[in-house]
Amino acid sequence: MHGMVLALHVAVGAVALLGFWTAALAPKGRPLHRLAGRIYLWAMGGILLTALPLALSYFGRGQALLGVFFLYLEVLVGTSVVVGPRAVRLKQDFAAFSSGIYPALAWAQLGSGLAVAAIGLWAGQVLLTVFGLVGVGRSAQMLVQRLRSPAPGWWLREHFTAMIANGIATHIAFLGIGLMRILPANLAARLADLHLAWFAPLTVGVGAIVWLRVRHQRRFARRRPATSQASAASVSG
Repeated sequence: MHGMVLALHVAVGAVALLGFWTAALAPKGRPLHRLAGRIYLWAMGGILLTALPLALSYFGRGQALLGVFFLYLEVLVGTSVVVGPRAVRLKQDFAAFSSGIYPALAWAQLGSGLAVAAIGLWAGQVLLTVFGLVGVGRSAQMLVQRLRSPAPGWWLREHFTAMIANGIATHIAFLGIGLMRILPANLAARLADLHLAWFAPLTVGVGAIVWLRVRHQRRFARRRPATSQASAASVSG
C-alpha cells in the first residue's frame, strides 16, 4: 500500500511540476495561464492527500521527528494552496479575503512553525528549525497584513507569494524524491546529507518572492502619483 501511495504521489507531483512551469511561463491572465494554474492547484491538492498517509507512516516506523515535520509541511503547503487562488477570487474585497479561513491558517501555521522550530533546536535538526522559522515568518506577515490598509495590487502580491511557495514545495518533492531515484547512489547520498533538495528550492524561491515583492511595490508606487494627479485634474475641472 505504501508503495502505491508513493507512486501516486510521484505521478501527481510530475503533473504539478509541469503545471507550475506552464503557468509561470504563460502570459499572465490569459486562458493558458488560468488553465495551467487550475491544473497545478488540483495537482497540489493530490499531493497533499497522498502525502498525509506517507507522513503518518513515519510514526509507525519509529521516526516521529520526520512524521511531525511532514505533517507540519501539510499545514505550510496547504495554507499556500488555499491563499493563492483565494487572493484572485476576492481581489475586489480585501476584508473578505483577510477574514474567515485566512487568520485560522495563519495561526495554525504560526503555532506549528514555532513547535517544529523548537523541536529542531532540541534535536539539533537544522532542517526542522529552518522550515519551522519559514512558517513563523510567513504567518507573521499574514497576521500583520490583516491590521493594515490594503496596498494597491495587494491581491497580486499575495497570489504570486503563495504560488511561489507552492513551487518551492513542488521542486523539493521533485529533487528529493524523483531526481534522487535516477542519480547514482553515492551522489544521491551526498546530496541528501547536505539537504540540497530542501535548501536550494527554498533559497531560490524566497529570493524570487523578495525580488518580485520589491518590484511590485515600486511599480504600484509609480502609479500612485499619476493617479493622484488625474484625480486632482478631474476635481479642478
